[in-house]
Amino acid sequence: MTYDIIFLLVVFFCMMMGLIKGFINSVFGMGAPVAAIWVSVFFYKKLAVYLAEFIKSDAAVLILAFLIIFILVFLMLKVFQQLVNKVFGGEIFRSLDRILGVLFGFAEGIALVIMIIFVISIIPEQKFNEGVKESHSYHMVGKFVSFPKVHIPKVTK
Repeated sequence: MTYDIIFLLVVFFCMMMGLIKGFINSVFGMGAPVAAIWVSVFFYKKLAVYLAEFIKSDAAVLILAFLIIFILVFLMLKVFQQLVNKVFGGEIFRSLDRILGVLFGFAEGIALVIMIIFVISIIPEQKFNEGVKESHSYHMVGKFVSFPKVHIPKVTK
């Protein structure tokens, strides 16, 4: 039962953060770094070719190329975020942004609880608290997270 309360608090906290930040800021806050990393991974080698003319260390060239692309993409997305916030800055849109932020926070909280339960479920039973077994959340979500457990090597005693 204690774990259920903790899981509910996690979901509630994520919902409140969604309410405070709003949908736009929540999505951009999570998406901008991910998108910047993704773009950097695909394009840093192309920039590294040009930087290699000025820097002799291969490792430094690759790191610098990655960082330059990451920072540029991240900043561009943050500027775009500010533009979107200005466009949807009216009272009606602000309320909608907050409501959608709560829904996004709920989804984020549920995803976080599922990840926590998944991690708990792969720990050998002798090593985790009996309270987890009594949790309603664990039994509801445990059925859905059992599939990936098949692909994780068994932990030896």
